[in-house]
Amino acid sequence: MEPYIITTESTVDLPAARLSALGVPVIRMEYSEDGGEPRQDDMSQESAFAVFERMRAGSVVSTALVNTQRFMDFWKPLLEAGSDVLHIAFSSALSSTCQCANMAAEELMRAYPGRTIRVADSRGASGGQGLVVEHAAMQRDAGLSLLACYDWVMENRFSFHYLFTVDDLKYLQRGGRISSAEAFVGSLLRIKPVLDMDLEGRLIPRAKVNGRGASLRNMLQRFEDTFDERLNPFIILCNADCTADAEKMAALIHGVHPSLEIRHSFIGTVIGAHSGPGTMAIFYRGHGRV
Repeated sequence: MEPYIITTESTVDLPAARLSALGVPVIRMEYSEDGGEPRQDDMSQESAFAVFERMRAGSVVSTALVNTQRFMDFWKPLLEAGSDVLHIAFSSALSSTCQCANMAAEELMRAYPGRTIRVADSRGASGGQGLVVEHAAMQRDAGLSLLACYDWVMENRFSFHYLFTVDDLKYLQRGGRISSAEAFVGSLLRIKPVLDMDLEGRLIPRAKVNGRGASLRNMLQRFEDTFDERLNPFIILCNADCTADAEKMAALIHGVHPSLEIRHSFIGTVIGAHSGPGTMAIFYRGHGRV
């Protein structure tokens, strides 16, 4: 079997040390604050939470895709070292980064005809994309070839679930997820949406409830309705500077599934720029994703 390396983007919202342990190189996405110079995502909780604090004070954060040239520069050393590449990509419905990755892969395979690059559109984001990477690494370590691992990801990607709630609707409004009127009325009425990702990899509101406590309870109920313990050696909880809510959710889940391993991570700067401080998310495998 030809050696291959799994790669991904920093939108996976897993700690850099964990990705290093998995042997997964990461291409860093970029963000800017208040129109300033772009910075690469350093994938640290300290940096992300500091950005979220500035966002609460009014800072506006924008993000940029990874372009084709950056992907080519990222993958060339791997190909030249004799490795093929399986790339687990951020949802193509949320960014053109996946399209740029595919264009870079086609160009590099023409330049290196003996090498293979496959780009798997996760149709996901954040810790859910990270969970796809975790499971792909398990398949790699179990001996699957690159093409077999790619097929596994494409066949199983809709078993991964993404439950989010946000604390402030203005960030979803800035990103075009909801209208200005919906954000205004929702804020007045303390409406907190519960969102997940559809089969196209788009972020879709599934419920609108009154208050943070109700949104967390709704998330828990949706988790219970779709969770399949047989598919989950562990699940991932991510938060954007709302650690107490993540700990509360973990305790509620452990009340029903006491032996389930729950791993905690954080929403990174790139995802948090669009969901906002106070975002809370559960990522797991199950059934019923639509």
